[in-house]
Amino acid sequence: MDERGGNRRRLTETQPPEVDAAGNTSPAWSPQGDRIAFASSGDEAEEDENRHELYVMDADGGDAEQLTKNEALDGDPAWSPDGKHIAFVRADYWGTDQVETSLRVIDADGSDEQTLLQEKPLVFLSSPAWSPDGERIAYSRASFAGDKLELTLHVMRSDGSGLTQVAQQAGQPAWSPDGKRIAFVSLADRHGETCFHDCEASGEIYVADANGDHAERLTKSQANDTSPAWSPDGKQIIFSSDRSDPQGHEIELYVLPASGGAPKRLTRNNVWDLDPDWR
Repeated sequence: MDERGGNRRRLTETQPPEVDAAGNTSPAWSPQGDRIAFASSGDEAEEDENRHELYVMDADGGDAEQLTKNEALDGDPAWSPDGKHIAFVRADYWGTDQVETSLRVIDADGSDEQTLLQEKPLVFLSSPAWSPDGERIAYSRASFAGDKLELTLHVMRSDGSGLTQVAQQAGQPAWSPDGKRIAFVSLADRHGETCFHDCEASGEIYVADANGDHAERLTKSQANDTSPAWSPDGKQIIFSSDRSDPQGHEIELYVLPASGGAPKRLTRNNVWDLDPDWR
């Protein structure tokens, strides 16, 4: 859609009502704006999260190409700034108490897959994001201490070395276009709860220096604000939120100034609008 919310158009086919598979999720624009990476359950009719693969298609939805094929959950694609590589998360043994997640990188044509970071069972990696200079990758790490969720935001070099924690109770990082700041979701404020299968603290959108210093909260509500993404000029941040319907029946896209201010609603539907990404 346009940045003001108009001219919406569907790029992938909708699935019949009897299909339970997840469909197509997590779109990510290539740096040149001519390709979109995404995760997909492909032609699966039943929900099987171990059959989610990575795909790339043209910006108009044509020429979709499958990049991965395995018995694992592949998701959260993120392009390198030069457009040559895609970072992503793989979850092996999903749905078991031995689930293992890893942060991987693959060439944009599907060749030369490499593992950058492998975690022990029941530690969950997600949301890789390349810095604009291609030298660093930010990501989320989640684990459980009893019933308590431990969510942390980390940065490492693009070769998998030099791991550094930059924020606690935080995840879903997004780099500013100049690489000096990171937008992220924080659960630390606990202004509200989001209840699906369980009740968890609602997220707030924050911005901080790339090393985690000078964190500033941009949103404050009982709603669950997630998935921040910067505009290319660095002046705005788009995100998903259930603030129009706290019961979770509607999740819409909103945009606000990167310096803070009142969010502006972009979409109005009776469905969930998720995972925004700027071209």
